[in-house]
Amino acid sequence: MLSSTNSIPGGRNDRFADLALAVITQAVRDLREPTTCHSALIWFLSDDYLRYTEPLGINADLLMLKVMRQQLSGWKNKKWKRMAKTFKLVRHHDISGVSGTGIVAEGVTFDGGQTVICWTRPPHTLSVYPSPQAVLDVHGHDGCTRIVWDDKPA
Repeated sequence: MLSSTNSIPGGRNDRFADLALAVITQAVRDLREPTTCHSALIWFLSDDYLRYTEPLGINADLLMLKVMRQQLSGWKNKKWKRMAKTFKLVRHHDISGVSGTGIVAEGVTFDGGQTVICWTRPPHTLSVYPSPQAVLDVHGHDGCTRIVWDDKPA
């Protein structure tokens, strides 16, 4: 879609045209990724987008319409990985006699693996761990406690 530079003033020898096409192309790529699509959408609605398209004689509205139509069809067919996964820490037998049985904590694991738990009983403290396995290493009570994902992790 953006590879044709025949209709762009200055052609391939124009450094601004090359830069503008690279920036616009990167924004289109960013729309495809869950971690960058929000920023890309905001950019497409900004004056910066117009600063790149207008000097090149590109119809900004038409290009945005084509990009968004293409992206929307891709979004319909793509199952994006959830960025954060939630779970319950379920204890079947309380060895220590402190936290009881059943759901003893709620937790979230972020895309990078970092995991936070919040205990369900007062004082409802938060604890941060490098991974879900680290939570079980500390609070697993030799298999008496397990993580039950709210939705299966992607």
